[in-house]
Amino acid sequence: MVVVVVVVVVVVIRRCCRGSSGPLAGQLLASFTSPSRTGPFMADLLVTTGGVAEATVSHTFTVPVPAPAPAAADRGSEPTAPPGSQAGKLVLGGVASVPALAEKSKVWPPKVTLDYVGNYLHIKTSSSLGPKPLISAAAVGGTGRVDVGGEAAYSSSALRVTSWTAAAAWHDERQHVELQLRGSGVVGVGSSSNGGGKATLLYGYSLKPGVALGLEAVADLKPAMEAFFAPPPPPATAGDGNGGGASGGGGGKSGAGTARAAAAAAAPPAFAIGASFKVPKKAAAGTGTGRGSGGGGGGGVVKVKISSRGVVSLLYRDTLAAGPRVTFTAEVDGLNPGTRPRLGLQLEV
Repeated sequence: MVVVVVVVVVVVIRRCCRGSSGPLAGQLLASFTSPSRTGPFMADLLVTTGGVAEATVSHTFTVPVPAPAPAAADRGSEPTAPPGSQAGKLVLGGVASVPALAEKSKVWPPKVTLDYVGNYLHIKTSSSLGPKPLISAAAVGGTGRVDVGGEAAYSSSALRVTSWTAAAAWHDERQHVELQLRGSGVVGVGSSSNGGGKATLLYGYSLKPGVALGLEAVADLKPAMEAFFAPPPPPATAGDGNGGGASGGGGGKSGAGTARAAAAAAAPPAFAIGASFKVPKKAAAGTGTGRGSGGGGGGGVVKVKISSRGVVSLLYRDTLAAGPRVTFTAEVDGLNPGTRPRLGLQLEV
């Protein structure tokens, strides 16, 4: 009952402040925890003055691992204690707009989510509630040095997959190799609306702690996918004796031939090389004196990237002594000197 009273007070404050320079923003959070034999239950409720209400219910449970069979030499001795359990977590959530708080143009259909978090597998799903929901799902699994994952979004109104991603990675103490495939839409044999996508290959190598080099290659998948899924040519018809049938068959093959020719003439992959350097804490603390100087509380990171298209990117990220993290970015087009550089600044409190 106390939560309901507080929500009503927030609504009144927001409506009274509409005539001022800006509405008063805020949020309300309530949480509940209940222990059980299989694991604790937790419930959270978040309501913002922007008209968004989010509720989640999570349950952390343990899955007993069966004890291994005793060896022949250990038979007859006292049984050993079973190994530790593997913990997992299920999270059921929902997001909805509150009509009393949200503006009419910002009222979205409700959405439900279901997540699973385990030691070797993470699954995340969501779906909007309505006559034609939008469904998305993502999964990431791995063990040892290999990780694989993927995600996809399906639109029931368009009856097709609107976006998809697949990735696989291998890593050891000094190297990291990753392949990413991203696309929009679904390509099928004879499809009139072929989707597009990109393939990205990443390789990173650690020279020493804090210093790493990386290579990146990005290729456009749409021409190759259109050529691969090009509809087969129609069967050749019998000619009239003067080569008419052969010409008709040749015309039927022109569709697939044009698609394959376009794939062969597609733009070459784009390449990039980069380096990352972690600034030691002493060097990041600054050389000046006074309270406002320096501020590398956690040690900064410098990243430089040069692409085959002449674009040079620079990033510097550091955590200040007071706690917030600041990020500076700069991008320059080396092939077009007249283009203005792009600068960015982000502060995370």
